[in-house]
Formats: sequence, C-alpha cells, structure tokens
Amino acid sequence: MNQLEEFTLKGTVINDHLLLTKPSYDKLPDSWRELLDIYLKVRSQDYTKYSFKYAKVYTSEILLIIYEHGASNIQEVSYNNLIFLYGASFHCADKTRYTLLSHARQFFDFCKEKGLCPQAYSMVLDKDIFPYVVVIERFSSNQYERIRYLSKSLPICTADEAIGYLDAIKEMYMDKDYSYTILKTVSHTISTLYVFLSINDLSYNPEIASIWYDVIAPIIGNSCLAWRRVLVILSEYIAGEKIFFDKKYFPKKDRMSIYPDWCKAAVDGYFNWLIRSFHDLNTVRAYKYSVFSLCDYILAKGLNSFDELSIDLLKEFLHSETHATLKGYSSRVTNIRRFVTFLEDNDFITLKTLHLSLNSGVIKEFKIVDVLSDTEIETVYKYKKISTTPIELRNIAMVLTGLRMGLRSSDVINLKMADIHWKESIISIVQTKTHAAITLPLPADVGNAIYAYIKYARPNVDNGIVFLKHRAPYSKLTTKICNNSLYTILPERRALNRIGFHSLRRTFATSILRRNVGIQAVIDSLGHQDNTTVMKYLSFDEERMVRCSLTLNECSISLEGDL
Repeated sequence: MNQLEEFTLKGTVINDHLLLTKPSYDKLPDSWRELLDIYLKVRSQDYTKYSFKYAKVYTSEILLIIYEHGASNIQEVSYNNLIFLYGASFHCADKTRYTLLSHARQFFDFCKEKGLCPQAYSMVLDKDIFPYVVVIERFSSNQYERIRYLSKSLPICTADEAIGYLDAIKEMYMDKDYSYTILKTVSHTISTLYVFLSINDLSYNPEIASIWYDVIAPIIGNSCLAWRRVLVILSEYIAGEKIFFDKKYFPKKDRMSIYPDWCKAAVDGYFNWLIRSFHDLNTVRAYKYSVFSLCDYILAKGLNSFDELSIDLLKEFLHSETHATLKGYSSRVTNIRRFVTFLEDNDFITLKTLHLSLNSGVIKEFKIVDVLSDTEIETVYKYKKISTTPIELRNIAMVLTGLRMGLRSSDVINLKMADIHWKESIISIVQTKTHAAITLPLPADVGNAIYAYIKYARPNVDNGIVFLKHRAPYSKLTTKICNNSLYTILPERRALNRIGFHSLRRTFATSILRRNVGIQAVIDSLGHQDNTTVMKYLSFDEERMVRCSLTLNECSISLEGDL
C-alpha cells in the first residue's frame, strides 16, 4: 500500500522502498548510521538485549523518515522535519506511535547534550507540548507583525536564556511548598513557550508570550489561569521584580484598552475621583461595571464624544439593560447618574441638566432577619466534637468566631496572631469595613477552637494571619472560604440560598438581645456607632413577645353571639 501511494503521488517508487526485507538501519546514509551507532553505544547500558534491539529498529525508522524528508545528517534537520515527523501516521497503533516518538526524543536529547542540535528538538515531539506550539503563520496579520516587531526591536532575552530561568523559578515554587502538580505546570508552561519561540526564531518579550497565550488559551482548558500566572511570574522574574506568590493574576485584558482617548480620559478621571473620595474598592468596582456598560453601548452607537449623549440615548441604554430585580435596575441608574454628573462638572458634557433625567429609587425592603436555629447551633457544636482534620479544625474555629463573637467574615480572615491576647482572654481588632477599633471578650470555646487549629492544623509558616490556606503559598483566605466553612457544617443553608457567614453575626446580635441586656450592649458588641443600622441584625424575640400579647378585651374588642 505504501508503494502504491508513492507511485500514485510521484509516478515512481524509489529503490529502497522496493526492498521490503531491507531493515530501516540499512537504508540510512552513512552520516545517520554513524551518529546512530554512537548513540546506541552510549545508551547500551540502559537497555536489555531485547530492548536494545528494538531501540535500534525504532530509532532507525524515525531517522529514515527524517532522511526521506530532506535531512541527510543532524546538521540539516529543521523544525519542519520534526513537525512532519510528529504528524506522520507510521501506519501503526497509537501505543507503537508513542514508543517511536519516545525513542526520537531520547535520540535528540542525546544530540542536544553533544551540542549537535537545539534543546527544543526533543521537546517539540512531546505530545503534551506539540498541540500548543503554534507556528507564527497561524496568527492574524496584526499579531504576526506585532510579534516580529517585538522580537526584532524590543527583545528582552533569547529563547535559550528564557528557558534558563526555569530551574530558578521552580526552586522558588518549591521553597513555598507547592505541590508536584503545580511544579509540573510551571515546567510545562515555560518549556512550551520556549519551543514556540525557538520554532519561530523569536526572542522573548512578555507581550509576545501574552499574544501566544491568547491564541492557545481556548485549548488549554481548566489550566489556563495557571498558565497565565506562570507567564506573568516569568516576566516579573526576568525583569528583576519581587515575586508575590499570593498575588492574583487575571488573564482578562484591560477593559479600556479598546476605548478611544476621549473615552479613556473621562473614565480614568472618574475612577480616580472615586478613589480620592475614599470610596471602598468594592463600591468602585460596582461603579466600573455600570460605566463600562454605558461606554460599550455608546461606542457601538458610533458616538465620538460624551457631549453627544442625549436623554433619549440614555433611556434607550437603560431599557436595554436586564436585571433580576428592580433594586438592581435602580442601582444601575444611580451609578450612571453619578457618572453623568461627573461628566457635567468636568465639562465633558455641555448640557448640565442631563443627569436630571436619570431618576431612580425603590421602596426600602424590610426582611425577616435570618438567624441560626437552636437545632443548627447544636449541629455546630456536634461538628466541633468530631473535628480532627486540618480543614475541619479551621472550619469550626472560623464558624465559632462568627457565632460567639459576631465578627464579620472580612474580620475573621484578617484576624492576626497579635490580635489575640490569651492571658486577658480578649481579641482586639480594627474592623475591616468600618475601620473602627473594637475589643471583645474571647469565649473559652472559641479560644479552644482557635488554639486547636493553630497547634494541630495551621501550616507552620511565617505569617501573622491566623487562618491560612492549607495549600501553597499558604496565604490569607477569602471571605468565600468563610461561607464554605459554614455550608460544610450546615449544608442545608447553601440550598436555601441564605446570607451565609453573615447569619452568624446576626445570630450573635439576637442572642445578646434575648438575654435582656439592652440594645446598647448589642451596639457595643457589633462595633456600631449608633442604633440606626443595628436593627437589621435583630430577629424577633418570639418568647418574650408572647408574654406581651394583649387580650381582646384590653383592645376594647368584645365577642358577641353564640360560640
């Protein structure tokens, strides 16, 4: 069949292919056979007599394919030869194909050690690397031009120098006790980038790596964020910057990168003004989404300045917005009105009354306060008795801190060793949300739970935060972990879509009220300044409300007629 296929394509069959009984080794030219003999002699100690025979057969078959593709010796081998080799069918089963490519990688590793070929020759034949090695011709014309320009005019280092940093970066990861899986991802990412640069004769530049990542990200799958993180750490390491392993890296591009200058100037000015006005970062983030949505809309409409905004266009934009609740829609209108007011005040808009068309507001909601039932509290303490694993000890320590001391999840994850005064049995913190200082008594059960976590479960690292991640880099937790800790103990609360960890704070406040100590004690324990916001933390005290019920006679209501 091979002969028929060759004859159909070329009109002839070369003599070596007519010699069906002639082994691949004998079909090789002297230049390849001499190098193969040296390789087999060096590797002879690594094989049994049986496996050595097949090593010669498989390696000869690989070299014969390369030879027939135009390379008569190792010096003539190119990446095109290797790409062709990887795509060759070999007319064999997948297992045999894997074996053939494995022998090819070992041969080119040997050649690399002898200085006869680049390091990437063996790596490109790796099935875990080849799919991500995009040849530059597959990029768009703009990407192609940008990559070539960066490589030629703004190189940071060569591809070989970039791969040379791998060992140092892996050592940093190992010092942080990262798992074997993460270390493998680090090697895989940097090695694959190196092969991409080598194949396309490129120097290293972080932007080149970013463009390459954007092209291959769809096929990376769930590991795409890990790859992005490694690429950013590589760029920071090469630039000599300090590496912060607990820093978050997001693959999303700057939303404003596609905005025209007139739009960027106004939006940047607005966000800077919000920060200067001491707005919380979460609040600023909420405003950003509203502003970005408006900018995307007006740019799609073809506007060339904010001064072209009109009442009708703003209403059209707001009607195009979809929100699950009326309150969400009202918040979006409020955010847009604030932005439009800023534009008016800073002369981005000539019409100074445009913001008056953006009216919003909803009736204030009053919800029944959600607190833990007696049965749920009992379940929490049952969980405490059976907690033995590190995660279980951390879960119960955090939940009891919220339940018995009323701390917010943001205060729990920021709790420091220095905040706990064991001899005095108190905790002193500056609240994350209000920045107000507060000192609370440390209940014995909470203290015992925190002590058990620190002594038997907490990672032994130099970090002043009490509650840490249990996987490298052992950094501070997020508030989501607090919610998960509660849902682990009380899984039914997740299904009911309740407010999560904050329900512990409300349970704490309600328990104080039910002990008949007065509203001021609740205010002091929660760290509030007055009673204007504390009422939403208090549930009904059903037991004492029953005692205060009035009879119908006391309400001047009489019952008449037959009963």
